[in-house]
Amino acid sequence: MRQYLYAVLLVELGGIASTARATDIPTDLTWYGVTLYGIVDVGVSYQTHGSPLNSFYAQGLEYGISSNSNHSYSGGAPNGLSQSRVGLTGSHEFASDWSSVFTLETRFSPLSGELADGPKSLTQNNGVRPASQSSNSDSSQAGQVFTSAAFAGIKSGTYGKLTLGRQYGLLYDNILKYDPNDGAYAFSLIGFSAVAAGSGDSEYNRLAGSVKYTNQVGRFRIGAQYQPSAPTTGGVGEEFDLGTDWRQLSLDATYVDKHDAIALATFSPTAAQLAALIAKGLPLQDSLKATLSNNKSGSLMARYDADRLKAYAGYEHSAFANPDPGLNGIHVGSSTIGGYYVASITSNAYTHQRILQVAWGGLKYSITPKLIVTGAVYHYDQNSYATGRSAGCSSRAASNCSGTEIAYSLVLEYQFNQYFDLYGGLLQSRVSGGLSSGFLNDSSTSTTTGIRVSF
Repeated sequence: MRQYLYAVLLVELGGIASTARATDIPTDLTWYGVTLYGIVDVGVSYQTHGSPLNSFYAQGLEYGISSNSNHSYSGGAPNGLSQSRVGLTGSHEFASDWSSVFTLETRFSPLSGELADGPKSLTQNNGVRPASQSSNSDSSQAGQVFTSAAFAGIKSGTYGKLTLGRQYGLLYDNILKYDPNDGAYAFSLIGFSAVAAGSGDSEYNRLAGSVKYTNQVGRFRIGAQYQPSAPTTGGVGEEFDLGTDWRQLSLDATYVDKHDAIALATFSPTAAQLAALIAKGLPLQDSLKATLSNNKSGSLMARYDADRLKAYAGYEHSAFANPDPGLNGIHVGSSTIGGYYVASITSNAYTHQRILQVAWGGLKYSITPKLIVTGAVYHYDQNSYATGRSAGCSSRAASNCSGTEIAYSLVLEYQFNQYFDLYGGLLQSRVSGGLSSGFLNDSSTSTTTGIRVSF
């Protein structure tokens, strides 16, 4: 059914694109206020420690060090600089200073043609030893027809913009704005992992069914977003943003409060758990382990734009606590994002509050108007939230011990024009302490070269 709907979408988009070409608009695929746009990003990568390509995993490859990073990898590398996508966006004025707006966008792997589906990449590795796993992780993109965005609303130059639907969170908006690598999977730790953009859980960089308001009031940007409670999306989510521009300096502060956040992982059932799945009629191939938490985060980000140089810096503080009683209808057997099932629930992982601090900085320099070099550093720091005899631990013996992750990247990009880029660079990442618990290796260097075609 998903493949059928995706085919219908491409047929409709193709018809609109043909009409746009017929109207002699070679550089702007807009027709009656509706614009077709897209990106296809393909390349090759070599990793000292990696895992095989996965056709459904949104990133395609685990460009940063991950728990299952094992042997060296060399081969195809999708979505290194930008995730491949196709979409429609439109704006129509219906009154003075008022317009209707909408966006529909889906993202995919250009090597397989499959829709981005993080949970499916997890289910494909259920019961598989880490050393034999392919690339995988949880994601807000779970094979939906519009994996990235599907929202509509109204916009006014005076009163701001109000939208409803599946859309980026305010925190994710700022991550993309203040990351020197613009969230590039192959070169940005906060782009690759999506944890920072989701206030600790990657499912929440996009908020399904949310109401979002943004406006420019004098020198200040303001934003608020609300996601109601639902078994597939967890508890209530709220995000707030305040930003300003002063000469060449931009600043934004964001606060996020998400109840009953769901983090999915691969599921290797015991005999009793497997029997329970069978009794409930749940297919193992669509069932996953879920960890629930209440997450709160605050962040401050800055960017300075000079003539040829841009400087970036950001800091985020995320706190994880045990979820609310009742779990908002989430139980073993309930359906979660993308129609997958919860086979196992952990709701007591944070008896002691877990604190994850993320900091980054970098420079982007235009050597020429077309040749750009970017260097960045990213750092994660986790406290020890272990209890009992392990309280205060700092080893890799358990994932709740304190630990760190650090990554460095260097990228060279040549922009032939607005439609075509050639890029190459590397990401070196290393983990230690609790953040390396269960990892097959503690470091990896990933080099990636590719092309990005935009329209």
